[in-house]
Amino acid sequence: MKRALAVGCIWLLLAGAGAAETLRIATFNIENYGPANRMTAAGYRKDYPKPETAKRALRTILREIAADVVVLQEMGSRPYLDELRRDLRSEGLDYAHAEHLAAEDDARHVAVLSRVPLR
Repeated sequence: MKRALAVGCIWLLLAGAGAAETLRIATFNIENYGPANRMTAAGYRKDYPKPETAKRALRTILREIAADVVVLQEMGSRPYLDELRRDLRSEGLDYAHAEHLAAEDDARHVAVLSRVPLR
């Protein structure tokens, strides 16, 4: 289901793009960007937030690929998407446009970050 949503989002973006424009599009499973049951150094933790080291590594990758549009799988709720955008902006990568797509799973959603307007 999530893969179909991601492919649909990319298709819609490409359908709305002009022929002369070039878009760099990436898709990324960000592995539970929000509270999830996790193994930590202190053992198993229920509803534990994504570690800051993992968030920092994700932002580093996103800055390096510098895609115009990024489709993210396993995004948490909207506040987590807002947090990621804010942190990326503070590090020099501004995605002015974003969509948060609710999924059947209450904890894992699909999100789209874009430097170009979404249509």
